[in-house]
Amino acid sequence: MEIVFKDYQYGDSTINFTISLNQINGILTNAPTEIEDIIKSNINCKGQLIINEKSATKKEYAFYKKNIIVIKDKLTYSSETLYEYIEKVMKIHKIYPKDKDKKIKDSLKIVGVNIRTLKNSIHNLSSSEKKLVSIAIGLIINPNILIIENATKFLDLKNKKKVIMLFRKLVEQYNKTIVLISENSDELYQYTKHIIIFKKHKIIIDGDTDYVFKKVSFLKEHNINIPKIIDFTYRVKKEKKAKLEYHKDIRDIIKDIYKHV
Repeated sequence: MEIVFKDYQYGDSTINFTISLNQINGILTNAPTEIEDIIKSNINCKGQLIINEKSATKKEYAFYKKNIIVIKDKLTYSSETLYEYIEKVMKIHKIYPKDKDKKIKDSLKIVGVNIRTLKNSIHNLSSSEKKLVSIAIGLIINPNILIIENATKFLDLKNKKKVIMLFRKLVEQYNKTIVLISENSDELYQYTKHIIIFKKHKIIIDGDTDYVFKKVSFLKEHNINIPKIIDFTYRVKKEKKAKLEYHKDIRDIIKDIYKHV
């Protein structure tokens, strides 16, 4: 299942790309707002939206726009408390659960934020807490598609693992579609199934993550950031003429090197 953006006219470019449904997708770019606006149809892009191999009807298009949110890299906030901020966001999205406080607290607990922070001013939250809060708000809104900027930025290793496990759970158990937008090719290679590379208003390549990142020569020609583990393997293969496979775990590469180099 997938959503296809076909022949979208963006500036002087014609853009074609795919988002795989019920998967973790990645978008490698240094211009997140541009690609977000295209996906959310926030700008006047002429093109055809295809959902599961059929052109979207007006009703399907409206449903699609309603069920997608962008979790920005930074919270937009004033001097209000975290509780007041979340309450305001819920009103904007017309979310009125029977037990509002329980909904808020449960979402914070899932991402690992202490519920005592609800009384704190957002100004006083750490960068890590702000990032986790933004993801918790995404859970409260509960869309079908979550677009998340720099999902693991500011997080320590423990919280990175927790967040990625949460995304996988949302995909596997709740049929959500996750789109991670980042300049970090290493993380996108590790965590995504499908990748889109967007640069200078153009789609450079779009496809299965493993397939795309193994096209090292092509990516180098376009000055794309290559995952370090891929680049290392590529150099060893080229310099030592070794028959190495591309892996995601460094331990597997070491085994391969002992075997073939």
